[in-house]
Amino acid sequence: MTKPNSPDFALGAQDAAFLRIEHLSIVAASRSADNIPFMSRALGSRLSTDNRKMTLFFSAADAHGLLEHIKNNGMIAAVFALPSTHQALQLKGSDAKAEKPLKSDSKLVTSYRQAFVEHLKKFGYSPSLIGALLTPESEDIVAVTFTPSAAFSQTPGPNAGHAVGPTR
Repeated sequence: MTKPNSPDFALGAQDAAFLRIEHLSIVAASRSADNIPFMSRALGSRLSTDNRKMTLFFSAADAHGLLEHIKNNGMIAAVFALPSTHQALQLKGSDAKAEKPLKSDSKLVTSYRQAFVEHLKKFGYSPSLIGALLTPESEDIVAVTFTPSAAFSQTPGPNAGHAVGPTR
């Protein structure tokens, strides 16, 4: 079994399938050299076919601090949570880089927004409120790609905080 933080770390099939659920709540954080955090809501994600690279999408204006920290140290932690069950998974990486999104990524961002709004609408949340939360002020979408080097269960319960690996 590959251990978390190993250069050969890869997500297991179950975790990869979870990360591909289109309506997850995604929040990422980075930190400055002084350990001052900056957090931002992602506008969608893309997991590579080999489960070794994660790309998150952000409004550059909203995530300015996160992007500055990533530029300086490459550190990122992202939590993916399913609102209906609170099942959650955290990924950490140390090689994050901001890049221009692919042309096809704009469709991912739009599809993510629609799926997230529809999921939360079932629980009585206003579609306009949730839509506004996920609509950037401008078309300044930036992609942040990183190699997950560790994954942790963040689902409330006895396994919260435990590292997960490729067998899960």
